[in-house]
Amino acid sequence: YLADYDVTSEITPTERAAMFRFTFPENEQSYVLVDAFDRGSYVKLIPSENKVV
Repeated sequence: YLADYDVTSEITPTERAAMFRFTFPENEQSYVLVDAFDRGSYVKLIPSENKVV
């Protein structure tokens, strides 16, 4: 569905995780929805560094 909204996604795997980069059209609001697994998983936002951990 990303192509429907002209969004480019890139992924780089690491040993225990992955790094994602999303490029959105400049003229629209952009959102990323993270659906974390249960049992010890969490999502931490660091807006000053543009990071989701």
